[in-house]
Amino acid sequence: MKNLTNKIIHNWIYILIIMLLSFFLVGIYILYSGDKLTDEATEAFRTYNLNDRKSQLQTEVQNRLDEIDYERNNLLLDEQAVLKIKIQQIYTLLLNSEIPGINDKDDRTLAAIQAFEQIISDDVDYLYFAINTTGLLMRSGTDDQLVGVDLYDSVDVQGNHFIQSIVEVKDMQDGHYVDYYWPKVKNGPSLKKTSYCYYMPEFDFIIGTGIYHQDLQTQLQDRIFNRLQSYYENKETYIFVQDYDSTAKVSGDPALVGTLMSNALAVDGESVHNKLMDIIDTEGSGFSSYQFTRKGSPGLSEKISYVHKLEGWNAYIGIGFYVDDLNAEVDNFSLLFKKHYYNQALYVIIGLLLMAIIVFSVFQRGAYLQKLYLKKEDLIFENLFDLSSEAIIVVSNSGDLLYANSIADNLFHHRIGDFVDTHGLNLKHVEEQIYTFQTYNDRIYFVSVKEEVISFKNRSSTIHFISDITSQYLESNAFEHMAY
Repeated sequence: MKNLTNKIIHNWIYILIIMLLSFFLVGIYILYSGDKLTDEATEAFRTYNLNDRKSQLQTEVQNRLDEIDYERNNLLLDEQAVLKIKIQQIYTLLLNSEIPGINDKDDRTLAAIQAFEQIISDDVDYLYFAINTTGLLMRSGTDDQLVGVDLYDSVDVQGNHFIQSIVEVKDMQDGHYVDYYWPKVKNGPSLKKTSYCYYMPEFDFIIGTGIYHQDLQTQLQDRIFNRLQSYYENKETYIFVQDYDSTAKVSGDPALVGTLMSNALAVDGESVHNKLMDIIDTEGSGFSSYQFTRKGSPGLSEKISYVHKLEGWNAYIGIGFYVDDLNAEVDNFSLLFKKHYYNQALYVIIGLLLMAIIVFSVFQRGAYLQKLYLKKEDLIFENLFDLSSEAIIVVSNSGDLLYANSIADNLFHHRIGDFVDTHGLNLKHVEEQIYTFQTYNDRIYFVSVKEEVISFKNRSSTIHFISDITSQYLESNAFEHMAY
């Protein structure tokens, strides 16, 4: 019984060691997995956040480009409406004058030209022209030397027969707009221009005026740049605009507006403006990473900017963010993720620990009940065998003495172990089922032995039923000797 108790205790110790080792390994795995998962999640968050920030930069710039295109179109439409109104007003004034009543056609045309010159004399913001239906220039707003010259077959720098397009208005009741290239000043470069032309049948010539797109762009730039500067000024994330010569048109720092940004150098010594211009020249738009001075912070910080060329303005627009802000957000995410992970891991460990305690308790309870059952079974077994008149010995197949009742103990003079070895009960065989043995005091016994194979205490064993027949055996042998 004592051996069984020791084995049960040993089993509990083994289970406890296995549980502690398991929890140690689980803890190591959780720590390792926590660091690994945190690194993977942090890297994934960094990549997602970086792409998201880049996407936001592109969206912000594209919104400004759409805004510029929208205002450019509206400004052109507004100016076209102004051109039409001015020409229609001049035509109305000529119609309401006495000139239509002149009978001679040439005189009427000459009077109309003179009145036209007088009407437009005070309007210095627009350049007016007059041309007859054959392409002869009657009045020029830029070069008087061309007056009286037939320009019908003339072409602009783009190869367009713009005079012919103007003359076509004689067949249009509402007039029409013509795009062409024409110098703004005498002997100056040809610039893109949109003119509204109207044919006056009463006077048999065409009048018109136009707006140079360059002037429109200048107006639009001033309007857009002032609005952007006002909106983004002194903000951490801001739109910047720079001319191709590096002049700052819009900046987060108003003190930089109008200055040359080519003096701002990256860590490698290259001008930041030059790095951005490389993107504009090769791709028209893209991302660039460089070191730049951050407001309120000493030294340089890494900045990622997205830039896009501004068509027709010889400038580019851009917006960026500082990598320090991204790193701070990533570090905060990493800290929160790790904290959340270890909180969840702690709950799992506590749950596993409680489950292990429950399992261990159940097992310990079962072992305790088994111990009680075996103890009770042994008591019943021993009580039954103690009532027997025979000596009873139980020996395992490995040669362990598992049980001996008091009769057996007395029969072998309390030294049963001397007659048990790895082969079982070791007695000298005399004849069938009769054995003999000699005790330490040289006393000789003859016994009758019966054996049965059993399972005792969950072990394969042999039970020996032994009867002392020394007296009977000796008397039987004495009679045999006498008869002989």
